[in-house]
Amino acid sequence: MKKKLGLLMLFLLLLAAQFAAGEELGNGRLTGILARQDGRQLSHGVLYLFNGAAGPPPVIEKYWRIPDQTAELDDQGRFDLELTPGTYYLAYIKHDNPNDVGPPKNGEIIWVGRDLNSQPIAYRLGPGEMLNLGRLSEAVPYDPAMIKVGNGVITAIEGRIVGEDDKPIADAAVFAFMTPTTVGRPLFTSELSDNLGRFLLRVERGGTYYLKVRGKHGGGQPGQDSILDGERDERLAAVTVATGEIVKGVIHKALTLRGRKSKRKSPTGNESGRSSGRHADLDN
Repeated sequence: MKKKLGLLMLFLLLLAAQFAAGEELGNGRLTGILARQDGRQLSHGVLYLFNGAAGPPPVIEKYWRIPDQTAELDDQGRFDLELTPGTYYLAYIKHDNPNDVGPPKNGEIIWVGRDLNSQPIAYRLGPGEMLNLGRLSEAVPYDPAMIKVGNGVITAIEGRIVGEDDKPIADAAVFAFMTPTTVGRPLFTSELSDNLGRFLLRVERGGTYYLKVRGKHGGGQPGQDSILDGERDERLAAVTVATGEIVKGVIHKALTLRGRKSKRKSPTGNESGRSSGRHADLDN
């Protein structure tokens, strides 16, 4: 009898150990070092992660997709992330102003994980896998001339952002949702509007997109003098565009919320500091 009880206890201990090992295999680790194309070391800056199951790969020449997660490099250009198993695309920007988020600006250092044919690399991470990308010395200064333009070349929505007084609003971003309310995450965003309120929202392909304006990139609650154009459950303006077409003349009206103070936001939508592997909080 004692022998049977001993065997039973051994079996249960082995079963518990296997279960614990299975739990530990739940996530994988992705590591690497980023450097400039000329070999010079990078420090800090934001690594953008795009979940392959949530949208198209990042192609900055044609559109700017909202990242699913962000992380900050250390002072040696290294990253070490614990991630849910899946397929990820990677990009990086070192903004001149550390408080900036969103698409790159002229001269800022950028990197996108691409193969020898300039196609985005899908990094596949399995349960419990340690994937070391090594040293990636391909970061270069961003040049707006990289952006592709023209009908048949990109798919985009072009227009102006104006206030209640019909005057143009500068430095506001337009976000594209795939559903008619702001519940969930936008998929694409524009660069900030110019002094005439003009914006160009580039998307990956044709379809119907639901637009929202906000006075900044990044998540969080609206702050002092924020630009906003509706509430969470309000139906958004729908614009339909064909693949390879630029729909022009869209006028988007926005509100300015006065006198409400806000704390500084990170690319993840948190009130301070960037944290490795956090989800980008862009559920506006």
